[in-house]
Amino acid sequence: MLRAPLSFPRSFLPAHALRRCFASTSAAHEQFVIIARDGADPKAFERRMAIRPAHLAGVKKLKAAGQVVLGGAIIGDESKMVGSVMVVDMPTKEAVEQYIKSDPYVKHGVWTKWEILPFKPAALD
Repeated sequence: MLRAPLSFPRSFLPAHALRRCFASTSAAHEQFVIIARDGADPKAFERRMAIRPAHLAGVKKLKAAGQVVLGGAIIGDESKMVGSVMVVDMPTKEAVEQYIKSDPYVKHGVWTKWEILPFKPAALD
């Protein structure tokens, strides 16, 4: 089955993020992808849902400050959230690691392992 290509509204990424994504010179910040996995214990999903409001409140503040470009949950079997993916705009990988360690999901044992990867979006226009 053929599918139409995805089309996002122009406001999908904030202007400051687009400038940093496609700038030809080095910017003060870099973008990184965070892939975080929840624990696999029987209480993992329940723990995630209990802490989720505090996690989202922090992410919304970072989004307003231009440090979070996008984020969302990884969906596993049984259509339950089992992790997260985020694209962040921060000065260094160490800053991203510091953010992760301060996030309520880590402090309360929701995220048990994560990976931080440098990210450069493709210019698709």
